[in-house]
Amino acid sequence: MKSILEKVSDVFKRYGCRSFHCFRVLIAWNLRFFKTRFQGWKRGAAREELEKAYGRLGAEVFSLYKNEQVDWSNSQLVQQYLKVIDNAELRVFKFDDAIDRINADYLKKKQDITGKCSTAGKEPGE
Repeated sequence: MKSILEKVSDVFKRYGCRSFHCFRVLIAWNLRFFKTRFQGWKRGAAREELEKAYGRLGAEVFSLYKNEQVDWSNSQLVQQYLKVIDNAELRVFKFDDAIDRINADYLKKKQDITGKCSTAGKEPGE
């Protein structure tokens, strides 16, 4: 049978572990927040570039249409704009993937911290 001092000691160990757990999760959350915010800003800039590229392509197609050129898809300038659009779309997707990786890493860290804390402060027979 445990004495009162051992029980109090166990309570304080668990409390310390839980508070340290909360602190580590808070730090991991803040890091995730700032990393995703930064990637979000970059993604916003990439989306603006994508919209500009779409605008340039539309302007070129409209000018070809206005000049009564029917086969605008074979135009060299249109092909260049399409390549620019493809690259801009890839950049946007790259930032989306980076945000997904950051969130997945955060969840993994949180589970690791929670797993370590749940096993700490327990005796093997409990």
